[in-house]
Amino acid sequence: MLRPVSILFCLAALASTGAASAQDNSAATSVAPATPVPVKEKKICRTEETTGSMMPHRTCYTKAQWVTIDGQNKANVNSLRDSMHGHSGGGGG
Repeated sequence: MLRPVSILFCLAALASTGAASAQDNSAATSVAPATPVPVKEKKICRTEETTGSMMPHRTCYTKAQWVTIDGQNKANVNSLRDSMHGHSGGGGG
């Protein structure tokens, strides 16, 4: 008979802690100040053609992300162009 009593005691303890935590949560939510909802930045989508595929691919980023991507792409093109024309490495004449 000791075993069912200990199970009932554990269940009663769990039920009482659940009720206490529910009361604590309701008190905390009613006092908390309203925080402003952050405004989502508008996404700008571009359609890109992937090599080897006939289906275009749509890519969406924020304006700031596109500025970063475009800047990196320009740097990559300039680096490639310079390496092809022998401008890097002090090649000379």
